[in-house]
Amino acid sequence: MSIRILTSDRDVAPYVESARLASDQHKAALGFLPATVFTDYAHRGKLWIAAEASGKYLGHLLFDRRFPKVTIIQMYCEEAARRRGVATALLSLLKESSTHDGFLAIKASVAEDLSQSNEFWESQGFYIQASRPGGATTGRRILIRIHELDAPQLFARSGLAIYGGDSLGLSAIASAAPPMYLIDLNIIFDLIKRRPQHSAASKLFRAAHSGEFRLAISEEMRVELAREATNPATDPMLCLIDSLPTVHIPKSDEVARVLERASRLIFPEKRYPDNLSKNDLSDLRHVVTAITCGLSGFITRDARILRAAATLSVSYGIEVFSPTDFEAADILEEPNVSVDMDSAARIELSPYADTHYESLRALLLMHAVPPDDIVSSWMPRGGDEASRIVATVECQVVAYIAWSRVEPRAKFVTVRAVLDERSPHAEKVANSLLARVREGHARAGGFRLQLITPERQSVLRQCASLDGFRATDRRDHFAKIAAGKVVTEKSWSGFREELLSLSGVTLPSDPPSWEAHSQQVVLACPDSQRRYVRLDALELLLSPALFALKGRPAVIIPVRPQYADLLLGHSRQQSLAPRMELEASRERMYLSDPRCLALYRKGDLALFYESGIKGEKAIVALARIVDSYIIGADEVSGQVLVRSVLRSNTLGQIGLAKSKAACIFDNVICLDKPVRLAELRGMGIRHARLVTTSKITNEQLETILAKGF
Repeated sequence: MSIRILTSDRDVAPYVESARLASDQHKAALGFLPATVFTDYAHRGKLWIAAEASGKYLGHLLFDRRFPKVTIIQMYCEEAARRRGVATALLSLLKESSTHDGFLAIKASVAEDLSQSNEFWESQGFYIQASRPGGATTGRRILIRIHELDAPQLFARSGLAIYGGDSLGLSAIASAAPPMYLIDLNIIFDLIKRRPQHSAASKLFRAAHSGEFRLAISEEMRVELAREATNPATDPMLCLIDSLPTVHIPKSDEVARVLERASRLIFPEKRYPDNLSKNDLSDLRHVVTAITCGLSGFITRDARILRAAATLSVSYGIEVFSPTDFEAADILEEPNVSVDMDSAARIELSPYADTHYESLRALLLMHAVPPDDIVSSWMPRGGDEASRIVATVECQVVAYIAWSRVEPRAKFVTVRAVLDERSPHAEKVANSLLARVREGHARAGGFRLQLITPERQSVLRQCASLDGFRATDRRDHFAKIAAGKVVTEKSWSGFREELLSLSGVTLPSDPPSWEAHSQQVVLACPDSQRRYVRLDALELLLSPALFALKGRPAVIIPVRPQYADLLLGHSRQQSLAPRMELEASRERMYLSDPRCLALYRKGDLALFYESGIKGEKAIVALARIVDSYIIGADEVSGQVLVRSVLRSNTLGQIGLAKSKAACIFDNVICLDKPVRLAELRGMGIRHARLVTTSKITNEQLETILAKGF
């Protein structure tokens, strides 16, 4: 039988009534849909028809597409055409087109008692993510099935953009081989003899065992130890270093010249080689071994070598580190956080403890993480608690996220995350964890993040995609840059160099002027491709990041002090109170009088002014406006207000008008220094008492940013 799949509005139109009738006749299996749904979806290209070459109707597929997920609403095949490839043909085309357009997953809901249907969905690669109760009259359970697409980097090798978002070509640098460092003999002693620096040495070795980098010793060290050992065959130090790679210093005239030049950098007060002690010469040979063998760096506690680190880096391109440089940075201002949700449940985020081990191990094994990866990479015993967070809901472990730096100065962070997607709060938990890590690293000065997830993590990957992570060449690896910067004309050059160093992405030499949020910015990417990326997409991929280009419109928005920190998170004081759900949201909502709607234009910058007698009376943060609309009195609900600090019973505090103007914003960045009211007055900003939204000029914006950062 020849099967044609019809997708265009014109081709599908003659079959809309056939699809509606088939749906009505099989309500028990397909559920009820109003007749208008079929007409509406056909117009939007979301109703596909399977037909014979003769034109006979065979079945249909009704679906919705909301990036990064496709949801199948209904799929039907005529009984006479079943087991003849009709359903497979419909699904295959949907998989192909969704993959091409950059979607990450397809979702289908199937009644648990429909055994043949479940066998079909299983055969099509749709695994069960969760289950929920069906309608009260049927008493069924509905299985939520997910098919993860092989969505690659969202740019093809040719560099041509594919729908669904833009990419920075980070695949080329996401999977670099781990660096190798030569280590000093004293670090071995710290580890073996439990000297005061034992903890730092122990963490260094644990990080190496997890695969973040490799450690090596020099032949010089082996010779020293063998010379000093009472019994080389049983000496514990020699036994330990036998497990590490040994690097030999070459013998050549060039090495001799490097020894002499490096000596002048490390021991400028001594003449080489006559005035150098035996230990000095040994230390020097360690450094030169790392230089001449092309290693990434040398790890030592020697103060003289560490003082010469900068000049050694410039002269020979080798980094010199202390063991403490490899300890995970504590990027979180608050290690313990509670997030209240409208459902009355609460997400608890807390540092990892050994009591979590068995629950997390079971979760990782369920997602096919090999046991050796669990103990070496995901949950190494004795790891840095500051870099590992566990999420619980009602005392049940539902997620875990951990991060570590591969190189102390490279700002390249590997993030591992796992989520129990059976939890009804899975999406909110994922957003909470990703927000903590992204914003924490952005505050610490900007990082390149690589996210690793196990199999069957569609919710986590979808949340990451909306957060600016993009797929790499490896299915389980995603990458993004968390810049944490407001880029102005004056800071463009410096940020351009920083971005190039951080990611290999090159911005234009000169900052463009503002045209629109959709204007194209040309980039040179690390995979050697030139790409044109929309400005709003670039801000997402670097989020949190904002480009205050010349001519970009901006408004000042007042926020009352009791709501300001909840909405913006700018307070320097830690709060013991639970956070609201909106604090984990990428997008947030500001509500005001409907007359302000015209001031909230997509792409404009929003500067938030904390007002009130007890407030800062200063601009404390800025963001970008991504949408705006009117919310009618009959549309206000808990779900609508979930991204707002207001609730139905507090809406009256912002005016008597029953409808409200909603301003949706994201990419919140707090000012280093609040810009006070007196300073704003000095700039000529005299709009009443800054109690309502008001426009400012480009010159005023530039002055505010110069003072705030």
